[in-house]
Amino acid sequence: MTARLRAMGRSVAWHWPAWLLGAVVGLAYFLSSPVAGDFWWFDASRHAMNSVFVYDFFAQGGWRDPIRAAKAYYDQYPGINIGFYPPFLYLVTAPLLGVFGVSHAVCQAVVSAFAALCAMAGYAWTRPLLGRAAACACGAMLVLVPEMALWGRQVQLDVPAVALLLWGVWALAKWLEAPRKRWLWLAALLLGCAMLTRVQTVLAWPLWLGVVALHPVAREQPWRLRLGATALYGLLSLPSVAAALYFAKVMGSLAGRMPDMPALWSWANWGWYAARMPEQLGIAATALLAVGLVVLVAWVAASGQAALRGRTGMALVLGLLAWLFFSVVSNKEPRFALPVLPFAMLASLLVIGHAAAAWPARRLGAMAGVGAQHSANLTASPLASTAASPAASTAAPTAASANAPPATSIAPSTTASSTASLGASPIAVAAVLVLFSAMVVEAWATHRWTEVPRVTGHREAAMLAAQLAPPDTRVMISAHRDGNFIFSLRTLGQRPDLAVRRADKLLVDMTIMRQLGIQDRGLNDADIRALLDRERVSVVVAQSAYLADQPSMQALDRLLASGCCFELRQTVPIQGQHRSDETALRVYVRRP
Repeated sequence: MTARLRAMGRSVAWHWPAWLLGAVVGLAYFLSSPVAGDFWWFDASRHAMNSVFVYDFFAQGGWRDPIRAAKAYYDQYPGINIGFYPPFLYLVTAPLLGVFGVSHAVCQAVVSAFAALCAMAGYAWTRPLLGRAAACACGAMLVLVPEMALWGRQVQLDVPAVALLLWGVWALAKWLEAPRKRWLWLAALLLGCAMLTRVQTVLAWPLWLGVVALHPVAREQPWRLRLGATALYGLLSLPSVAAALYFAKVMGSLAGRMPDMPALWSWANWGWYAARMPEQLGIAATALLAVGLVVLVAWVAASGQAALRGRTGMALVLGLLAWLFFSVVSNKEPRFALPVLPFAMLASLLVIGHAAAAWPARRLGAMAGVGAQHSANLTASPLASTAASPAASTAAPTAASANAPPATSIAPSTTASSTASLGASPIAVAAVLVLFSAMVVEAWATHRWTEVPRVTGHREAAMLAAQLAPPDTRVMISAHRDGNFIFSLRTLGQRPDLAVRRADKLLVDMTIMRQLGIQDRGLNDADIRALLDRERVSVVVAQSAYLADQPSMQALDRLLASGCCFELRQTVPIQGQHRSDETALRVYVRRP
């Protein structure tokens, strides 16, 4: 056991560039993120509030009567939607809230850590082929693209799910390269946790089933191992599947025909995400995909070999599965296809690395008769053979030792061994570093790391409401970003006696988003006055012109403006990257 721990320590120490990369990326993401209740994306505050709910649930003993506790919590803070989303991110964040305090900063720090894991995954995917320096550049490239930089700095599920997908598929590829059962169990665990983070990662299931059931290497492994790992993956997937079935009506509306979205079998639908890739990736990363595609076509034409096996093939297949899945779903946003981007980039980087390493060997092989064997080693399925060719291993140049792990670390794969034995191709390394430099310059020129969207005003309104509301009363919020207000009221911690009422729940009937339908409840001024009395509302925080086309919301505005029972105490401006109809929050206090 001591020897194994020492070996693991040496292996971890040898990969110090990956740890340094993760630390730099995590800090860069965190330090440039909104962390003061100034959530930009309307759903981000709800994800943060879900984590707070999980923490409060256990800290306050809610597990003794979970249903009653959950209902009471939602009655006080109607800004949670944990039943609609899988709970993994919230379960990870809750203990940290207990240690460091309940705040936006802690929730964002967890997402920043997952962004760091994305970069480290890029290193792990490419290090055997490209060496440590270029692998660090590859990892950094994954998190420099605009789409990743945007959603990694909001408390959203997208980046954590991508990180778990990257590491889960990497572990699956590692199992094929070196079929030890721990890699398969790790892959099942990570992919299952991805499902527990975001249900859309179900797109990885076809890859899992195809590899575990049909791959020649997998079929040589014990069926009990493969069945057990599949069962673990399935067990971890069940909560997400159950939630999707429970909300089948809403899910069906999102997956089916959405307003303003192209028809399923139209060119516009299947090209929707491709048309947005330059915006998602930026110029340099789009150039990377173009170069990778050109190199792939040229490689296949010159060698007559597929060149898409092993890690390269897995990255490409997962990227294609993600693109297919999100193209079928009618509800489209650029962020939904976030899993496509890192896997497409990894496939391009690996194709470039393999081609740059193999083509010189093919030219030499025409004279020495060894190039063809080397090319086959580079492009063969990871366990098509059990060891690298003796000729390749004995011909290893001095540069290879710089890229090979210590002898005590985990044995590398066949493909990785044959590639590392020749060292990383200088052409491939140079190409990667040039593309990485271009991405850094582009990020600097476009102010990607300084202009992070955020919206302020709701925290200030929550502080004011906490000061003005009498004990054991309720505050009504009528605003598009009501989640920002509710989160701030809870995390300020000054008024645990207050409860919140949402106008868009009491005055209208709206399911998730307006596009799915909204119905006015038909309340007049007198009805709303009676409702406010019955709910013991002492403070109303109202966004100007929120849902202004709904009669009941118009009645609320008339009642507040009349001064009959509430007086305007202060107007808080809404600032930042917000919608045009979000201008200010008016804080009203009930008259004595």
